[in-house]
Amino acid sequence: MGDLERRLRDLAVKGPPGYAESVTEQQAKAECTRLAAEHPDRRSHRWLPRRGADGKWSVVKIDLPPLEPSSTALSADERPTTPDDPRSSLSKNVPGGFGY
Repeated sequence: MGDLERRLRDLAVKGPPGYAESVTEQQAKAECTRLAAEHPDRRSHRWLPRRGADGKWSVVKIDLPPLEPSSTALSADERPTTPDDPRSSLSKNVPGGFGY
């Protein structure tokens, strides 16, 4: 592991101790991808590249809200019954949609 990779990892995990060197957008994206695959917090957090007001790129760690179990399970093949059309047959059968 290179020195730059080690600094990126420390930046992403511990936060910025004071930027000694900036990273490129591609390096920040690569570090986000690596953290999403390897970090112990990957199930509860996401990492995103961010460009600061000074133009320097960094990696930010975002806390995700906990997933709440769904009380009802829905299936794609389950649909509610379609109610009957409340219009009269004359209104339904008038061409052009100008039913009264």
